[in-house]
Amino acid sequence: MINNKILSKDNIQEILSLSPTQQGLLFKYQMDPKSSEYMEQVVLKIKGDITDKEIERVWHHLISTYDGLRSIYKWEK
Repeated sequence: MINNKILSKDNIQEILSLSPTQQGLLFKYQMDPKSSEYMEQVVLKIKGDITDKEIERVWHHLISTYDGLRSIYKWEK
């Protein structure tokens, strides 16, 4: 369940319309919610030693840099 604080208007940076691709994905989902037609998966192999702390540091850098990784898509209610 999503924490209500996340959806507080004090916590919203920007409200954007869906892109045409996102509109298409939402339409397809509404037509068949159980479909995995547009599932995306990425598998990476990392060579060498890397710690959990390094992965966490990089992840925090990515989410602070790219708005899309902090986005919520809400279409009902």
